[in-house]
This record gives sequence, structure tokens and C-alpha cells, in this order.
Amino acid sequence: RLTLPLNQLKRIYVSPGPIFDPLGPGRADPRCCKCVFAAGIRPGDLVQNTFLYHFTPFGLYLADALVEMGCTVVPAGVGNTELQAQVLQALKVNGYIGTPSFLKAILDKVVELGFDPRKDLDLKVAVVGAEMLAESLRSELESRVGLKVRQAYGTADVGLIGHECPEKNGYHLFDLEMIVEVVDPSTGRQVPAGEIGELVVTSFNPVYPLIRFGTGDLTAIDDSPCPCGRTSPRLKGLYGRVDQVTKVRAMFIHPSLVDQVAARNPWSPAAGSW
Repeated sequence: RLTLPLNQLKRIYVSPGPIFDPLGPGRADPRCCKCVFAAGIRPGDLVQNTFLYHFTPFGLYLADALVEMGCTVVPAGVGNTELQAQVLQALKVNGYIGTPSFLKAILDKVVELGFDPRKDLDLKVAVVGAEMLAESLRSELESRVGLKVRQAYGTADVGLIGHECPEKNGYHLFDLEMIVEVVDPSTGRQVPAGEIGELVVTSFNPVYPLIRFGTGDLTAIDDSPCPCGRTSPRLKGLYGRVDQVTKVRAMFIHPSLVDQVAARNPWSPAAGSW
């Protein structure tokens, strides 16, 4: 339930449903600033933002934070891969915001246009999200350009929930701005740290508070100390959606577990059939 009338909101985003996600008045979300700063983006950087600006929140949500930090933003949006590649090279862009698969497509186009990504680009940081990132793809992107790839995680309803640090060992939670629980999807009861369950968030948003909002995403809490020095707990990773999970002998089995087993056993006939 909203705490303000519609004419006092800054924006109203639209998600499939339709679901209307309000953005209240005020400055950019500090979670976004923390996220991109932790990734390595700094004031004065030129950042190409390829998240969608149409209806959905992530494009404008991150752009507001980048501008407030003192960055210059290229509001590229999605598509137009050749133009994206040309802009990346011509403007000597420092940072990329978007999905990892689209960054790969842009870099492929850079090569197709006759440029060397390592010599002709100035990319140093990519903040990626909105889809799963395989470590093999991260390694490919980092080695092709010599940049750092860091992940951010959030939802349209809650906003940013967590971000990677240089250790790349999970998503640090914004634990002062929200309460995060991992629960058994069938009972709603909280599970111990390390066990996989559904991520449930209570948001302290003064305009649009959410109480125990079920994200539908499967994850696990890691409360061990992080070498980076941050004290917030972390999400170990994202393992799929609740509707993909099957319970077998009191254990939740999800597609990512099958992928992990297949990846560790490339000689297995089953590995070639996925």
C-alpha cells in the first residue's frame, strides 16, 4: 500500500502483470551508489547504461545513482548492437551497466568492426545483472578486455538487494535497509545459514513498504567473514526459481545442481545431453 498520493511520486514503473512499482521523491537510492562504487566505478567515469529505460526501473534507477556520484551516463538502453560498439570505442567509455550476454554481443561486434577490445577500448568495469552469469562467461569477458566484471542483484519491487565485492564470493546484502530471510518454500519458515530456500525480503521503503515479500528466487545465506572487510552477510548465489525446484528426501533439487554435477564430470554421457 502506498503512503503517498500518485501526484507526489517521482516515477511509476510497470512490470508484467501489470504491477505498478512506485518511486518516491528524493535523491537517488544510496544502495545503487554503494553497488557501483564497490564494483570500481568512480566519479568522473563515463558509463554506458544498456539496461532498459522503457517502463522497467533498472535503467533509470542506476542512471540516477551514477549521475549523483558524479559520473557521465550514456543512456544507451537495449539493442542497436553496432551503435553500442561504436559508442564504446569512440567515447572511450570506462564503465558498462547491463546484462553480461549483451556485453559479450557488443564485444563481438567491436571485433567485427575491426577493433581490438584490449587496445581500442578503455573499459575497466562492468556491473552486470538481470540474468545468471556463468563463471566461464565472466572469465571470457575479463580476459578479452582486461576489465572487472561484478554482479548486482535486485528485483523491480524491492530494488537492489545485494552486490559483489572484489572477492566475488557472493552478494553482500544491504542489511541496514531491509530484512532478508531465506525460507523453506513449502512452509515459509526460515532455514539455517547455508541451506537453500526462497529469498524473502522486508523493505523499509517509506513510500512502498513490503513485508516478507517472496522474490521467488532460490539462494542461501553465507554469514562467514568476507576477506574484503565488509561485515554484512552475503547471498551465496542464485540457484534458480522456486517453480523449478523439486523436493527429494527432504532436499531441494534445482537445475543449477544438475549443471554443477555435469560440469564437474565432463566425461559423463549425461553431461553432453544438457
